[in-house]
Amino acid sequence: MSKVTGKDLERLIERVALTGLRDKVIPTKKPEYPQDDIEDLAQNAVPGDEVGQDDVQKAYTDNDEAEKSAALFLAKSLEDGDEKDDMVDYVTNAATAAAEFTADDADTVDSEKIKSIAFKQLQTVSADPDEATAPGQFPEGIATTMNTIFAGVNTFRERLVKLKEVCESAINHQGTVSQGETPTSALANMLVLDYVTTLVREVDSGAGAYNFEAFLALLVGGKVVGKETNPAGEMGGADFRSDDGSAGSSKYYSRLSGIEQSSKGFKEGEPVFYVIAIKQREGKDAGEANSPTNITSLDIYTLFVIKLATDVQGKDLFAYKYSNGEIETKVVDTGGKIPLSTGLSSKGSPISISLVTSENQRDIRDVVDAIIRERTETQEDTVAEALKQFKTLSSNLYNAGEKSQAYASTGDIQKGNEALSNLKAADEALIGLAKLIAGEEKVDTATRQITQEHILKLIEESFKK
Repeated sequence: MSKVTGKDLERLIERVALTGLRDKVIPTKKPEYPQDDIEDLAQNAVPGDEVGQDDVQKAYTDNDEAEKSAALFLAKSLEDGDEKDDMVDYVTNAATAAAEFTADDADTVDSEKIKSIAFKQLQTVSADPDEATAPGQFPEGIATTMNTIFAGVNTFRERLVKLKEVCESAINHQGTVSQGETPTSALANMLVLDYVTTLVREVDSGAGAYNFEAFLALLVGGKVVGKETNPAGEMGGADFRSDDGSAGSSKYYSRLSGIEQSSKGFKEGEPVFYVIAIKQREGKDAGEANSPTNITSLDIYTLFVIKLATDVQGKDLFAYKYSNGEIETKVVDTGGKIPLSTGLSSKGSPISISLVTSENQRDIRDVVDAIIRERTETQEDTVAEALKQFKTLSSNLYNAGEKSQAYASTGDIQKGNEALSNLKAADEALIGLAKLIAGEEKVDTATRQITQEHILKLIEESFKK
């Protein structure tokens, strides 16, 4: 970038006819004016004598760093007025359109690399501790389910809308929202609902916000970066990133009031996609009001926040783009806090994610039982039977793992026998589920015998030793 004087800037504005900008750039000592870059930016249009939305949009679409910097310079360096407002809108629209999350598949944990033996079910690496740039890894069961549910849904907000539909579909005892009612689609929906409900209603409230960050990273196939710092060594503005590097931040609150963020952690020109989840609860007395088990849904608000300028005459300049498309600028004291919740409810309706309600103490098991009961009263139903077999399978696999650990640590033969019984029941439930999913004729009886008898024999011999 060329260093020029005020007179040079006047000549620049004469050469590039940016109507109305003369004498409206905020003066600073030794400013750096990207003269050639502004000219290139203006040449994007035909005729190329003014900078407008199309010019800035093309700079961001082409990912031309010089022209993007020139647009950002104009947005932050003009004095207040219509011209500044226009440039801020141009940059905000172009930057947020370019930065919309390209959501990807979630990576699963490589079982061979799990360091724990007894607690594999707790393995959730939402950010790789050995490789800062690698995507996160998540439990295979839920990650694979999410990848199936969100196949072809490639932006963050679209995935949140899809999540809403999936949870409602499961609660209303429907098999799917997109692929036709099958055992696998019904189970996929139920697993997603189960995961979200457990995350929100059964995790200690103090850890809820951190788990929510990991869930959002899972949602976009990305990673948690809560400890990320900016070049100055300060905490960054992002809590998670998608696989393409797009920045996101989450807020997990009980009310849409007083939500703020320090202005220090933002990188100039980088859009941060905010996901603000407000926990909705049933009416309870004061002693139970804050219990996670009373949460019935999450109202999720989204917006983009972009830092346009840092320390311009003691002020930081931010642009907001809300879910309804409205753009707003906010100026705060340098290093101060930016408001996030102020007026947010009027900038677009929230996405409401329904959970299993606590009415009559219903939980995910009650929902499954209700589906099985309602759908089998009048007809033979493969979806209901698949849910029943899966419930049996999951319960016995969990119990088998716990009982085997108890046996290994105590030598109590009763614990070992219980583990064997659970494994046998799980095996039978898996075969039953396979018949429903693949069809009776595709499940090889000989394979069942090998699976059941051979594995049980090996386990029994191991326990005897």
